[in-house]
Amino acid sequence: MALDARVKLFNRREAGEALLFVGEAGSVSGEVWLENRDAREIELRPASLHAPQLRLIEGARAGGTARVSLPKYLRGHERQLVSIAFDVDPSNPPGTYDASLVIEDAEGTATFPAQIVVTQDYSLSIEPDELVVTAPPGGSFAGEVVVVNEGNVPIDVWPLGEFPLDDPWRDPRCCCCCRDDKVGADEAEHESDDEPEFGVVVIDNERTTVQPGTSATVRFVGHVPDDVPANMHLRARPRIGIKRFTLDVITPPGGASEPRSEPSRRRSTQKRKRS
Repeated sequence: MALDARVKLFNRREAGEALLFVGEAGSVSGEVWLENRDAREIELRPASLHAPQLRLIEGARAGGTARVSLPKYLRGHERQLVSIAFDVDPSNPPGTYDASLVIEDAEGTATFPAQIVVTQDYSLSIEPDELVVTAPPGGSFAGEVVVVNEGNVPIDVWPLGEFPLDDPWRDPRCCCCCRDDKVGADEAEHESDDEPEFGVVVIDNERTTVQPGTSATVRFVGHVPDDVPANMHLRARPRIGIKRFTLDVITPPGGASEPRSEPSRRRSTQKRKRS
């Protein structure tokens, strides 16, 4: 008896439906029932998953094929629930991909249709995630960061715009729960609407798009407010997409005019997932 007549593989209620595997970019998995319809024991060889439209990683072979683990032995009329997991390149676009799962024993092979659903993953990192610049009041500075797209959808980097400057060494403001009276609570509630004490840093950059699996250098020019005090260490938290980076702005003593400064880079606290 042919293997496809002796073995049944399924994970949906309707008979004959394709096996379904779902996961975010990078890791896809699913549970399937493996059933031996014969009275004889079956000794299975390593199975393989074929997905020509997907880029597979970690143990994948050429042509969109990856090995998957199945039980080596299946007793007569035995049914087992098997977890199958495999890795796909995180840059694969979200969508549904046709695939097939091929199992094999000493007497032949059996092929089962499958579908792989890759969900959307918006993920990025910024390197370095800390910059230190020196600029006088009213001055400007140049800087750059590298945006790494670690997901599977394009990331649009828009002009960054304005971000408040704060004193990183000052104690944070007391929240309304620390106030004893309603008037104090009302004042605290509206504190966030006040103008930043040290103004805002304005960051200009060109718009760019970072495709999945790639990185892009974002070069920018920042402008320090005219009325920022000299001899200060201030901090802004610019944001690109869903990530922020730390920008420390140091104004020299006396506020003397200085040329546009280049930033010094602190070591990134994030680990790049891939180059």
